[in-house]
Parts: sequence; C-alpha cells; structure tokens
Amino acid sequence: MQIAQATEQVARRRQELESSIEALRAFERDYRARLRGFVEGQLKALEDAAPSGPVAPPQPPGLGAGNNRPLPGAEDLPALSTGARQSSYSALRDSTSDQLGHNGRDRVDRLRHDD
Repeated sequence: MQIAQATEQVARRRQELESSIEALRAFERDYRARLRGFVEGQLKALEDAAPSGPVAPPQPPGLGAGNNRPLPGAEDLPALSTGARQSSYSALRDSTSDQLGHNGRDRVDRLRHDD
C-alpha cells in the first residue's frame, strides 16, 4: 500500500513540474517575441533618424581645430620646432641607413655568411 501511495505522489509531482515547465516555456516565447519586437522597433527608429549620406566621425574631445591647449604632461617635454623635428628625423634615418647599409642588404649578407 505504501508503494502505491508513493507512486501516486511521484506521478502528481511529475505532472505539476511538467505544467510548470510548459508555463515557463510559454513565458519565454512571449518574452522573446516582445523583446524582438522592441529591438526591431528601436532599430527602425534609428534607421529613420539617420542622415542619408556619409557622415564624418566626430572629432575626439580636446583635438578640435580651435583648441590650442597643451596635452597633459606636455610641460615636461622639450619644445621642438618643425625644422628641428625634420632634421632629427633625417639624422636618425641617415644613421640607420649607415648601420644597416643600403636597405639592410649588408647586414643580410653578413648573416648569410655566418651560416
């Protein structure tokens, strides 16, 4: 007799759980449908509000044409004129080409002979 009662209780509990699972699945379907409708509506509104041509990206803050403020920490750096920058670049480029030879070919040739 106890086995029959236990089996009956398990069957009832199983039926309750199955109906709860079905209710949760129905809720999930409804929720996903409403969420999809909301997101699609937002995308449609965004597309309708968008300009109809290429748009330049916004200028990052602090880099606008009328902004001449120095960057943070710039007061610690030495000031270089444009000419000084070009000559220091040329000096670096010339010393690099002296070290590497013509396009680095001398160094490559030396490495090949070392093998």
